[in-house]
Amino acid sequence: MGKPSTLRDVAKAANVSPATVSYVINRTKPISEETRRRVLAAAEALHYQPSGRRGKPERRIVAMLHDCMPKPSATLPCFVDEIQSRGYLTEIFFLSTEQNADVQVLRSLEQNDRIAGIINFMPTYESIDLLKWCRGVPSVIYIRDGSALSPVKFFHNRCVSILMEHLVGLGHRKIAFLIDRRARNRPLLRGMIAQFKQCHPGDASLLDDQILPVGFALADERIFAQLDRLRQNGVTAFLTFNARFASHVYQWAVSRSLRIPGDLSVASFEDSYISEWFAPPLTTANISTRQAAALTVDALLAKIENRPPPQEVQLLPILTIRGSTAAPPVKVD
Repeated sequence: MGKPSTLRDVAKAANVSPATVSYVINRTKPISEETRRRVLAAAEALHYQPSGRRGKPERRIVAMLHDCMPKPSATLPCFVDEIQSRGYLTEIFFLSTEQNADVQVLRSLEQNDRIAGIINFMPTYESIDLLKWCRGVPSVIYIRDGSALSPVKFFHNRCVSILMEHLVGLGHRKIAFLIDRRARNRPLLRGMIAQFKQCHPGDASLLDDQILPVGFALADERIFAQLDRLRQNGVTAFLTFNARFASHVYQWAVSRSLRIPGDLSVASFEDSYISEWFAPPLTTANISTRQAAALTVDALLAKIENRPPPQEVQLLPILTIRGSTAAPPVKVD
């Protein structure tokens, strides 16, 4: 058996410098596609085995960091399809937001020889966390306003404005928000509501910015009692953080013999495939999940494969009016 080929052997066969071979194998610097293919062809012909783990052929898994909740987000199937269509595999890592436990998971990704890159769905982890705990592993963050690792920009306040304008245009004057109990943007949401009132002082003078934080558990009588109080205070429309929270309102409406949209309207910031399964179908304002998945995955694979990074894209939300919103009922004295 002959002596194993070295990095210098590959460089000589490909007519490039040893540094260029290192850049290609370790994916540490953008290299032209023609040079990259020449280096990889030479490495394959010489049966070169990199000593570092970055160049191993089994490193074909994209790790997805997701919130630990009863069911994964409805956006995940779009990402799985997109990643697998590009020739990579997927693995989901559920994080609990308990930092000590999560840091161990994040650090393990750096040592995992099969992980090629990371897509982070966790709202509680920022760019600095991935750069610090997953050093050397290409990462992107899915739709994070202002994140250094997010090539796809999407500002949620536009969803709020579009849905509020829709509901106010229908005649609703008291609207309640159902958001994640752990969301850190409640002050931001209140600020957006205040800004909306300033821009629409005549139309929204009676707008009620009540916010009800709820958890991910199935709806129960405690949530129903809170919704009862909002209803008694004159709320005629609900804006929900996601489709799951919208389902809470639907369950409550059925239990109270309330009609949607006859007695109250419901809309959501999440437009997933299940939105059309609601009865009636759920009105939403969000971006195209498949478009966001394609752009985000492309940005990550550009890092992994040493391609030029794509330009930043700012996606605009789309209002999809379905059957869950209508004018509020007219009171009869």
